[in-house]
Amino acid sequence: MKKILMVLLLGAVALQGASKIQLSIGGMSCQSCASSINSVFKDDFPAYNVSLDFESTILTVASKDGSGVDVKSIQSTLEEMGYKGRVLKGQ
Repeated sequence: MKKILMVLLLGAVALQGASKIQLSIGGMSCQSCASSINSVFKDDFPAYNVSLDFESTILTVASKDGSGVDVKSIQSTLEEMGYKGRVLKGQ
């Protein structure tokens, strides 16, 4: 019984998603691009802390309350803006 409960608990945590992810942003060519991405994400995703480093092209998104980050929504928003977001391994 304990094993079943543990499996169910781990499954629920996995479905929730990570509370912090990092994505490599493809197609970002200038600081203005980075500013636009930062601005859109801060407006559209107020539940997340968002940080984008132009030099490394790494976007870090962390849930303010520790709940999961919706990776698909993040990637979809990036695609709508003309960028590609690839989740870095280990995330």
